[in-house]
Amino acid sequence: MEIPAILWQEPVLFNASVTDNLGLGRETSAEMIEVAIRKVNLGPHIESYTDTYDHQLKENGSNLSGGQKKRMDIARLLLGRSGLFILDEPTSGLDPENSKRVWSLIKEMHTGGSTVIVSTHQLDEIPRADQLLVMHEGRVINRQTNRRTFK
Repeated sequence: MEIPAILWQEPVLFNASVTDNLGLGRETSAEMIEVAIRKVNLGPHIESYTDTYDHQLKENGSNLSGGQKKRMDIARLLLGRSGLFILDEPTSGLDPENSKRVWSLIKEMHTGGSTVIVSTHQLDEIPRADQLLVMHEGRVINRQTNRRTFK
């Protein structure tokens, strides 16, 4: 059974270094971490610290902005080795530029043969789906397939 890589709406970060927060005990190289950080547009911010990737984050990333925390969580997701991604409001709290960047990364996940499940209230993101399920009070009330996919 595939273990999904999950992105929660509210990121969970630890009182640990940037590297430790991204690796979570997995075997990751410095190069892999740097690539993930650059993909989510955090390179300039992390590199502004004198101790860069060894910089200590505070509990729940309280020394980062909401958008930076979200992008750290997405970078962590990119370092996983899953073929199943579950994303809860992946672009909430992000500015338009970073939101576009995240959707591009989600497109890469999808076209790379992975299954991507996204929960969102943002109607402008819906056309990106292969299938759309509309839910109300925990029940599917509408289902559409063959929608336009990541264009």
